[in-house]
Amino acid sequence: MKIKYIFVIALLLTVFFGFSGTAKAAKASSLADCMATVYGSNMDNSQRIQCIMDLIADMQAQLKQLQAQGQGSTAKWCYNFTKNLRIGDVGGPGDIGNDVSHLQEALSKEGFSDVYKDNGSRSAVLGENTASAVSEFQEKYASEILTPNGLRKGNGYVGPSTRKKLNALYGCNNQQIVIPDFITCAQDVKQCPDGSYVSRTGPKCEFAKCPETSNISGVIYFYWDTCPYCAQVNQYIKDNNIEQKLKFTKLETYNNAENKKLQSEKAVLCGLPTNSVGVPFVWDGKNCYTGKTDVINFFAKYVSIQPSITVTSPTINP
Repeated sequence: MKIKYIFVIALLLTVFFGFSGTAKAAKASSLADCMATVYGSNMDNSQRIQCIMDLIADMQAQLKQLQAQGQGSTAKWCYNFTKNLRIGDVGGPGDIGNDVSHLQEALSKEGFSDVYKDNGSRSAVLGENTASAVSEFQEKYASEILTPNGLRKGNGYVGPSTRKKLNALYGCNNQQIVIPDFITCAQDVKQCPDGSYVSRTGPKCEFAKCPETSNISGVIYFYWDTCPYCAQVNQYIKDNNIEQKLKFTKLETYNNAENKKLQSEKAVLCGLPTNSVGVPFVWDGKNCYTGKTDVINFFAKYVSIQPSITVTSPTINP
């Protein structure tokens, strides 16, 4: 039993003496007293344990005092994020693993402590909790991460813009952050004002340029993704194959400021107040149609038209 106590005291001496020479001199007599207590045959086990616990408490108090005095300033945590990360990435040996675990560390400093719920016993995992925290982080700094990319909501993907903000907050200033010229871009898309979609392209993974909204002509159908009446109009268009019978442009206005501005411009041409124009809304080049009933009645004119069929000859590549 005494051997165990001797080992504990030796460990305490090693740890304590490694921190401060001043503390070492101040506690020499107390350590000697405690050693004598451990060896003393007239002390029971509970007294020996109490001696050691009192000594530990005293040493902890001294360490806290030393830290308060600023001896050996603590370095600020930092990390340079250089790789894109997505949901499913697992931490372990290698750079990706380091990035995942350090991403969780940075997110926890932002107040997102649930990220650690994704982790296994031996690995850091970019799971749903971490991806959700990334989305909230992106929305927190939307002006720097989302807005420049034409987005309003976070997507949980740690790409160049997200890494740039992470590095601005937690990057190591004494290290140069190197972002490779050629990287694998995220497979996300952005809807353009004319209803088409563009993807990211290298070398900086920026979204391809959208067609100019000022060039949109003909029939334009304005809608919201979250509008129930728009959903009914969309179903009517689908059920009756309207898109095969009438060429028109679909523009979502809730998440796209340019589309909303274009709708307001068309409303002005029809003499409608722009502050109360809703969706669904159709501009046919001359007139405006607002509300589910008027919009469906407009498209109903094209129900009986047979869809055009284009026949092409097969092309044989040389």
